[in-house]
This record gives sequence, structure tokens and C-alpha cells, in this order.
Amino acid sequence: MCCARNGVVDLVPVDYVNNMLIAVGWITALNRTSQPVVYNYNTGTMNPLTIATLYYSLIASYHENPFDDIFRRPYMIHCRPAFLWPCVHFIIHLIPGYLMDSILRIRGKKPMFTKIYGKLNTA
Repeated sequence: MCCARNGVVDLVPVDYVNNMLIAVGWITALNRTSQPVVYNYNTGTMNPLTIATLYYSLIASYHENPFDDIFRRPYMIHCRPAFLWPCVHFIIHLIPGYLMDSILRIRGKKPMFTKIYGKLNTA
């Protein structure tokens, strides 16, 4: 992930968004205007969530609720200079992907890992 460890993440729970959509629909139905009204919803600055805090919370959650049949354990790498990300991506995604696809080809199965990592990189 190309970001700063102390960067702030603005995450809004989906039920809050749904509640806001219902409230906006209600207000729009009651108060019709000729101009469109734009609503914005965010978490604000009262209790900021940093990338580092999010990372440690996710790792703790992974240890409490481990995955079954997982290929790689989830983790985050903070790559601050953006120009380094292609090198990091090559080392941690493409090399293991090509290696696993080679093993799959040897076993007579369809390769899939480089395609998956390619989709993750463009997402």
C-alpha cells in the first residue's frame, strides 16, 4: 500500500450510509427544491483512524479468526515513495504468482495467480 503510516482513513459503516440515504430520501420528499441538494457524510476529525491503527486491528482480527485454506497470510507493506511501489509489487506479488503458476502448469492445472495479482494491482 502506497501511503504514510500516520495517514488518516475515513471509513464509514454501511449501516450509517443506509440510514443517511433513508433520511435524505425523506427530507427530499418533504422539501422539494428546484435546485439539486448535495449531501456529504464522513466520519469527521473527532476520533481519527490511522493506517497503522487499522493495520494492527486487522492483524489482531486475523489472529482471533484465522482463515481456512489460505494461500498467503494478509499483511500490509507501507511504501511511502510512490515510485517504489512497482518494485515492491514485483517482489511480493509477481514473483510468487509466476512461481505458483509454474507449479500449477507442471501439475497440469490452469494458472491463476498472476491474473489474480494483476486484478488486485489495478483495483
